[in-house]
Amino acid sequence: MAGGRADLTVVVCTLGKATVTETVDSIETSARAAGRDVELVVVWQAETAPPALPGSVRVLPVAPRGLSHARNEGLAAASTALVGFVDDDEVVDERWVSAALGAFTADGRVDGVFGPVLTSARDAPPYFSSGAEPRIFEGRHRPPWVIGTGGNMVFRREALVRAGGFDVRYGAGAPIGAAEETDIFLRLLADRGRLLYTPEMPVYHPLRGARDELAARRVYAFGMGAVLRRSPVLTGKYLYTVAQELGRSLRRDQAWRRRRTLVTLRGFVSGLISRRP
Repeated sequence: MAGGRADLTVVVCTLGKATVTETVDSIETSARAAGRDVELVVVWQAETAPPALPGSVRVLPVAPRGLSHARNEGLAAASTALVGFVDDDEVVDERWVSAALGAFTADGRVDGVFGPVLTSARDAPPYFSSGAEPRIFEGRHRPPWVIGTGGNMVFRREALVRAGGFDVRYGAGAPIGAAEETDIFLRLLADRGRLLYTPEMPVYHPLRGARDELAARRVYAFGMGAVLRRSPVLTGKYLYTVAQELGRSLRRDQAWRRRRTLVTLRGFVSGLISRRP
């Protein structure tokens, strides 16, 4: 990366995964492809020493108090107007930096930009995608689960700071182990925010095994239920979405799809009725 003022800060939070080096390499490759300067902050939450990383990468040691806490620390350390977040087991597409910066340039009112999370295995379905076309989201009743996911986000720093950053009650390592991105989406939209999904900035996530996939869905759905307690309208929309998916799995006699959907439903209802704050 060049030595000028950075255009974007990318925060990668990790508990010490070795894959963080591949994540960093992919971000730097994407920055070079875009011809842009990127500030890279690795929030290190492991007791072990971090691996050898390029000298341009800032390593920020932080106590392991949860993902949202780590992201807030990365946000506080960022020196740029735009701040992105990707997970430590992902690889960003070569287009990622260019697409993210281009989205904010094209629409000066956008507060956040999100992209798909694809699997690194060929022909496997994506972990998250909201379609093949860009989509704008505004209004407090827009379903947050079709906007984006925590592993692929870029925000205007001022909008994220104004919203209060990530709520430390949510996310991995917190009392509610997921849905920190859902919570921030809802708060931004309630504050008349404007959010964009674009298919042009994908990241790639390793393929999970069946057991890990079900565990992840259970935690995600629990968090979604806990967050959506505040909105009866969105709770109804989510339950309708799950019912549609369950119906499709029954009509097509797809046992695995049905199992995933039932895990999602049980997790969501558990989150709705949970007493966790």
